[in-house]
Amino acid sequence: TSFPNPVAVAVAPFAPPADPQALIGHSGREVEGWLGEPQLKRRDPPAEMWQYRTPACVVDFFLYGDALAVSHVEIRPREANARACLSAIRANGRRASGG
Repeated sequence: TSFPNPVAVAVAPFAPPADPQALIGHSGREVEGWLGEPQLKRRDPPAEMWQYRTPACVVDFFLYGDALAVSHVEIRPREANARACLSAIRANGRRASGG
């Protein structure tokens, strides 16, 4: 019996939703995968607050539960709307991780 050679399949990274509010319900692991490591993590059991900052805005994600899922998002635009803010944070995360 012979088996075919395995084939490598390239998978494009999943882009986060354009609206930060659409991240509600997603896990912290997903948020970090999309946006990179937050600049600040504050633990106040049973919650964590993750903060991302760019010159365009500041976004706070509030995560709860055993799986640390996003339950609330606060956006403070400085120079941009919420969608531009999330794009700027994602770009920062790629530069910081070398991707």
